[in-house]
Amino acid sequence: LVASNPDFSDCIPGRDAITITVNSQPVLEAGVNTIICPGQSVELSGKLISGKAEKYIWKTAGTGTFSDTKNLNTTYFPSEADIQAGGCAVKLIAKPFGVCMSDSDALSISIVQPVNVTVPELIDYTGNGPIKIKVTADNSVENVHWESTGTGSFNKSNTLENAYTPSDKDLLMKIINISISLTRVD
Repeated sequence: LVASNPDFSDCIPGRDAITITVNSQPVLEAGVNTIICPGQSVELSGKLISGKAEKYIWKTAGTGTFSDTKNLNTTYFPSEADIQAGGCAVKLIAKPFGVCMSDSDALSISIVQPVNVTVPELIDYTGNGPIKIKVTADNSVENVHWESTGTGSFNKSNTLENAYTPSDKDLLMKIINISISLTRVD
């Protein structure tokens, strides 16, 4: 930076230097939407994609708590109100250096109640025909999948009522385990 006055050409111009630092605006990513069960916490890993930030802050639309609201990596602990509401949103905000605009990104945390399933505890098999199995669930379900430790076959799939026909090998084993997996529909 040079300051001079043309009317006083005999004077030595004044000189000084200034440093101008240009910080680019921060751009960040909070992470991906997450589904958890009641009682679980969420590990959050925010990322600064570009630019620079002076500080970070996590906020929630719910009433849960963070292990550290000022760190990119933190844990969110949903409250009972969050659980009853079925989840909440959390937002990561990057505060920039100087006059740059801040950036934020949010993700949703869905809290899904588990399906309560009632299954027969023990079934005595007399060796005649298929074994009829009936399972009940407290909610609508989908993606029903049956498995066994045996080599027999199921008559149906994707239903809560099924029949298992034991193989000759199953009959020799004396005990087989049958399991069911399913997804809750809300």
